[in-house]
Amino acid sequence: MKTTLRKLVVSLIFAVLGMIWLVFTLTGYQGLDSSTVIWYWFGGLMVHISLSALISVYLGSTVYSIFFKMLLLTSIIAFNVALLGIFVGVMLQNSGNWNTSIMMWYWILILILYLISIIALVSLAILNPNNSYYTRLCKNLMILNIILNLGPVLWTVFFMIIGNAMNSGTPI
Repeated sequence: MKTTLRKLVVSLIFAVLGMIWLVFTLTGYQGLDSSTVIWYWFGGLMVHISLSALISVYLGSTVYSIFFKMLLLTSIIAFNVALLGIFVGVMLQNSGNWNTSIMMWYWILILILYLISIIALVSLAILNPNNSYYTRLCKNLMILNIILNLGPVLWTVFFMIIGNAMNSGTPI
């Protein structure tokens, strides 16, 4: 119980940092430039650390059903593909190899991968087998972490999609 709760508290701390980042970002929006994009990826980093800590809670548990295993694998695969895809996409976007319409569809795909991972984590928190390690407090903390992670993820990906749409209208 203590290690599970410790991992959940670490995840909650990073989720709260991500929400603080979101509040500062929404109150002090200053346009699209390179320093703003780096600031936006700071929030994405907080979400990745928080979600990886939340996924690690499930990795140490005993899994009872095939459905539970499939949800866990779906969450892990979608999360890792989105993480790898972001690094590849940012490198290709900065090198100028892709046009803006391809980049917009790319960011929509990343958004779908994040949502698949988050939906799988919510399902895992709700449908978790009766285990002595997961009390009602742990389940509530898991769902709170996921809800707090939605803001920075959705805002960062939305910002990238809007940024690509704005750049597509400018002459090259």
